[in-house]
Amino acid sequence: DTKVGENLQWIDSTDSAAKNMMQMISQMLTLSSLESPAMTSKSESVDLSHIAEKCALQMESIAYDRNISMKAEIDDGIFYRGDPEYAERICSGLMENALKYEPDGGSVCVSVYRQKKKALLQVENAGSVIEPEDLPHVFERFYRGDKTRNQQKGHGLGLPILKQMSELQGGEISVISSAERGTVFTVAFPANE
Repeated sequence: DTKVGENLQWIDSTDSAAKNMMQMISQMLTLSSLESPAMTSKSESVDLSHIAEKCALQMESIAYDRNISMKAEIDDGIFYRGDPEYAERICSGLMENALKYEPDGGSVCVSVYRQKKKALLQVENAGSVIEPEDLPHVFERFYRGDKTRNQQKGHGLGLPILKQMSELQGGEISVISSAERGTVFTVAFPANE
């Protein structure tokens, strides 16, 4: 029955739109709470090495399904003072972002290391490039870059949330992108002495 088929298609479409809207509302509420003047994060010793390894393992099945090589170059014993829940959200968020935009058959590399007084987390996807005109805006809320990235689902709130979480812990998040290197997100936290 054509009518039944059309109704089922309409229900699926409506259900998908509702889920999409709920996700956006949830992200907006998260961002709003993170930006509250009263907001503070935990301050405890965070094992960035362990958290990054755990997140990379969780992402392996997604990478495998798309034939993406998931590399982990994680030094042991990299600690900073902050919020372990935020650290996990940042690690998994950047890895999900890299896998989302990396073409099938590509590669994603996760690194954790210390450089002078900084504990660094880097997530690099080799096959995806952010256009130079979009690069300064990637951490702005609701910003959606070039058309190829726009085909993906998202609301332009994921990276602003990760930026706010990084800054609440005294960290800084940055991105570089080029045809030679791909796209590299780096989060730098003050390392534990």
